[in-house]
Amino acid sequence: MPEDVPMELSEEVAKDVYKAVTDGDANRMRYVTGRITKELLAKKDELGSEAFHQYIRGLLMKEID
Repeated sequence: MPEDVPMELSEEVAKDVYKAVTDGDANRMRYVTGRITKELLAKKDELGSEAFHQYIRGLLMKEID
């Protein structure tokens, strides 16, 4: 991620993990945790898979330059 994007605090992630552990859904195997991850998944839903991959590739290439 770009340097200007603040990372989640451990407390934020811990709240999501706690919800996952205590939600009572024994069949659910995947949970989204953290604000950045949730924003990225929303972006993927908005753009579609291929455009999202290009978007991420562009972000990563900025980091290399």
